[in-house]
Amino acid sequence: MSCECGSGEDASVAHTLTCARQLTRAEVAGIPNMINLRIISNVLYFIGRAIAKEDTLEALTSRAGMYAERIAWVNANADKIVESLTKKMEAKLGADFE
Repeated sequence: MSCECGSGEDASVAHTLTCARQLTRAEVAGIPNMINLRIISNVLYFIGRAIAKEDTLEALTSRAGMYAERIAWVNANADKIVESLTKKMEAKLGADFE
């Protein structure tokens, strides 16, 4: 699927993050943590549902392993994620990438 920006590139996560706006180096460095925060927000969602008795804890425990694997993958690949996004932003902004 092509990105709507008209570049002809696929709408990958890296392209989508760098196409729509200009990220700073600090923002790029924080992306792995933001991905993990998004995963953790899913955990909190299911905890809240269990506390409100809208669901059982099984809804969370059945996903816990998947969430842990995702966080482990992001942590193991954080440098590659940052490197990939940095290259895209450097190609887009050149010397203006701060």
